[in-house]
Amino acid sequence: MQKVKLLSFNIQGKKSKREKESIIKIAVLIKYMKENKFDIACIQETKTKQGELYETIVKYCPNAQVIECSNLDNHNKGGVAIVNINDKINISKVLLDNELDSTWSDTIPAQDDNKYQVDNVLGKFMHVSFIFNDQVHDLVNVYAPSYNSYCRDRFYRFMNSKIPNTDRMIMMGDFNNVVDPSIDIIRNFDISNHSVEDVQTFIDLLSDKQLMDTYLSLRDEFSGPMMMTNQSVSILPDGTRQVTYSRIDRAHHTPLLEGHILIDTLYTKYNNTNPIPLDSTHSPIEVTLINPTSSEIKQYNDIWRMNCSIAIQPKHKKKIIELRDIYWNKCKDKSDRKKVEEYRHFKGKVAEYLKAQQYNSNNKIKKKKNP
Repeated sequence: MQKVKLLSFNIQGKKSKREKESIIKIAVLIKYMKENKFDIACIQETKTKQGELYETIVKYCPNAQVIECSNLDNHNKGGVAIVNINDKINISKVLLDNELDSTWSDTIPAQDDNKYQVDNVLGKFMHVSFIFNDQVHDLVNVYAPSYNSYCRDRFYRFMNSKIPNTDRMIMMGDFNNVVDPSIDIIRNFDISNHSVEDVQTFIDLLSDKQLMDTYLSLRDEFSGPMMMTNQSVSILPDGTRQVTYSRIDRAHHTPLLEGHILIDTLYTKYNNTNPIPLDSTHSPIEVTLINPTSSEIKQYNDIWRMNCSIAIQPKHKKKIIELRDIYWNKCKDKSDRKKVEEYRHFKGKVAEYLKAQQYNSNNKIKKKKNP
């Protein structure tokens, strides 16, 4: 195989109604996967009993592989699943949170029982693996608690302790948070006294698993508006619509997948694009794993992408800031044209520096794997 196409989508339940018609959402999703040649889908908010999703899917795709992780306490809330419709791929279960002997809510003290929903703890994350290009790849599907930041803090701390570290991991799903509100949220209204969620435990998870943001790693200054995957609307008493767009649905990958992972198509709620004809406040995330030896897509071998997990390390961040200050001092009192010129020089120096660091880092990883 030359590539594996992955899809992540918060389906928000198994059915929706339009006028008098009842729509089976998973049937629409399977059709979309077939028409657009997707191989594997990570689905969030399945809201089904364990085994129910499989029974539905095989009616529309008899050879599909379905691994479910339902909320066993209340199947009308949450639930995640991974569906494979390519018979050349075999997905293997690694971990389901509803099969573990503990949960993220176990450590919540009795006095904080009102801070989480007792019947909405399970069906939040799952882990499978598959072989591609003769290598084991790991795929983690996440539907983080939407109830509040307190739950997410406990959840990510717990998930970090359960998901093993692997070399070729992709983590996709609805994370129900943003890392940087300045770029990951757009509103059509002004707010005051807005509190920012502390996402340190999520950042710790990314750091410990060496995961970088796939979209940001492929994005450059010519990419246009940020991809916003979720839309929420509130109506004021005077009828004014307050709309918030956010990038809470994401994909993350490990450094060894740099140059092997692409985003072919971007769909964003901000531009009101909805490729899958289903009622959902979310847009799908699409990621493609490529075989870099393929002549069909060999041009991607020469495209360098920044490894964010290296760039944010304190010693490298310090170096980048030093370079920034050097070039800013050269042009801060100069014309705008001179500022743009020095900015380009600065970018080139940063790229040159990070390329060297990534080359050294990759060599160290290879030596560890092949001593």
